[in-house]
Amino acid sequence: MRLEVSFKSISGTGAAIGISGSKSIIADRRDGSAGGLGLGLSGGELQALALGGGFFNQLHFSAETLGLVLRHITIDVALEFTDAPLLIASAEINVDLEVETGPGDAKRLLDHAIGDSTISNSVVRGFPVLVIPADAHD
Repeated sequence: MRLEVSFKSISGTGAAIGISGSKSIIADRRDGSAGGLGLGLSGGELQALALGGGFFNQLHFSAETLGLVLRHITIDVALEFTDAPLLIASAEINVDLEVETGPGDAKRLLDHAIGDSTISNSVVRGFPVLVIPADAHD
């Protein structure tokens, strides 16, 4: 399976629109940082949202697999950064969830989701990132 998205500059700004099919987001830097206007999400915010959103979706997949019905999910993500170079030193995903059948099944669901989470497990294990200049495709 392969997933592809694209980012394209928004004319007159330093921001970009990120597109995946019919869905989009705006990426930018903080206002005044490297020409950013604060029009969209920073790189750190995008990474935190990817962790939280991916885990949110995984909880739904795991609930379906286990035959459980979710009533409520709240996920908060915190990232800790190093100084220089700016790297994510750690991530914390706090999950509050409720299933129809009670706390025991909520724990079972959480354990299953942790074991199957594509995003958090990929980050923990690490994966190669290759940056290819556009002229390399010619």
